[in-house]
This record gives sequence, C-alpha cells and structure tokens, in this order.
Amino acid sequence: CFGDALIDDCGICDGDNSSCSGCTDPNALNYDLEAIIDDGSCTYTLPVSVELNQGANLVSFYALPENLELENFVSPIFNSMSGLITEGSAVTLLNNEWIGSILSIDSLDGYWFVMNENDNLEFNGYPLDSDLEYSLHQGPNLISFPAEGTYLLEDVLPESLYGVVYGIISEGESAYYLDNNWIGFEYFEGGKGYWFKSYEDISFSFNIDSSESIVAR
Repeated sequence: CFGDALIDDCGICDGDNSSCSGCTDPNALNYDLEAIIDDGSCTYTLPVSVELNQGANLVSFYALPENLELENFVSPIFNSMSGLITEGSAVTLLNNEWIGSILSIDSLDGYWFVMNENDNLEFNGYPLDSDLEYSLHQGPNLISFPAEGTYLLEDVLPESLYGVVYGIISEGESAYYLDNNWIGFEYFEGGKGYWFKSYEDISFSFNIDSSESIVAR
C-alpha cells in the first residue's frame, strides 16, 4: 500500500470493503459464498404477483407468507373474488362472508380462483422446498408446482410416474402419456396449478434444479 492508504478488510489497498461484502447467511436467497463481510443485504422472501382474470383461474404458489389463513391471504383481492375451489373443497363469498370448507392455503394444492373482475394478488413469500413430497391417489389430483420459473416436463417429472400418471391438465393445456412419450404441453410453470390423473396411489417429488430452468439456460 502507499502513503496514508490502508488495506481494507478485503485485502485491497485503499479499498472500502465492498469487494468482499455481501450476504453471508447461507439460509438467505442471495447468499454470497465469497462474501466475508455482511452488508445487511440478505433477503429471505420472494415477491409473488399472480395475475387473475375475470372468471376461473387455475393457480398454485411457489412461495407463501407465514399467515396462510384464508381471510388474511385473500384480503388484498377480497372485493374482486367470488369463490375459491380446490380438490374436494370450496368456499364462496356470501354477504361478505366466506362460506365453505377451505380454512387456509396449502402449499401442496392447486386452486381455482373465481374472480368477478381482473385483479393481481401480490405478496412477499418464503420459497417452498423444491423437494416437497406429493401423495397422489388414484384418479385426478389437483396439486401445486413448487418452483419459480419454467421447466421442461421431462426434466422435472420423475420417471417413476411415467405410465402411472397418464394425464396432466392445467388451465388451457394438457399433456398425456402415450406410447412411452409425453404428448402435449412441454413445460411446467411456477404459479400454475395442475391436475395429475393417476392409475394408482403413488408419492413423488419433482426433480427441480434451478439451473435447469428456462431462464437459467
């Protein structure tokens, strides 16, 4: 170093510590493996924005807030909704009160949001574990997709499901397993809900590697 200059904590002459500063918490979303000085920039939640059109919208969530109680979760779009449906349960809005059997949002489920008008559901949420285990029963199952981004169906769907799950349906699109091939839509997308049609009971987790998302490529 020279003159009155000092070597900073990163080992840089006349530096300001910025070259080795960042988020040092491994549990944070923006953890910096090379940072040795924590600069207070760690983030733990993702911004989620779900565009909901008038009518029925089939969605799921790849990140969720801590409070999943129904009235709290949908309060930002309360005036735009008329109902919410998932597999085997539903609620409807009657005289400004929710009537039905859905009490809270479940990370494993897909949902039909029934809207009176267009609106956006926005919140900050903690990312779901990408290795969530889903337990399918024989017949149709309405489930979530637990990752942000877009992934090739054949990259993330375990081969153990091939031929057991014979159809996957989302809003406006579908894929079917025919002659040892998936025919139909090619990608799973974070934020969409999916019906899995299965010949038998089976449990699985998606094979999600964030580096394999379409954006990452």
